[in-house]
Amino acid sequence: MKQTSLPITSTVLFHPNEPSDNTGGQNLLQAIDCEANHMKRKTHPYYPFANKLEWELGAWLMNGGLSMREIDLFLQLDFVSAFSDFMHILQFINT
Repeated sequence: MKQTSLPITSTVLFHPNEPSDNTGGQNLLQAIDCEANHMKRKTHPYYPFANKLEWELGAWLMNGGLSMREIDLFLQLDFVSAFSDFMHILQFINT
C-alpha cells in the first residue's frame, strides 16, 4: 500500500504597522514618583486629602455604588462643602 502525504501550506500575515520599542519609558509608579507632588505623598499619607476623614469620605463616594447624580446631591448638602461636584472629586483624587 502506498502512502501519500498532503502538501503542507502556510500563510504569513503581516501587520500593517511596524513594531515599536519603547525602552526607557516609565511605569506608573515611576511616573508618580517623578510628578510635582511626590514629596507631599511621602510625608502626608492622605495626600491630596487634608486628613483621614476626607480620604474616607472620598473613598466611600468612589466605591459606594452611588451614581454621579447621587454623589452630586450629597455634596450639595450644607455640611458637605469641601467639593463642588463629582468631577471635582475625580480631579482632586487624580492630582
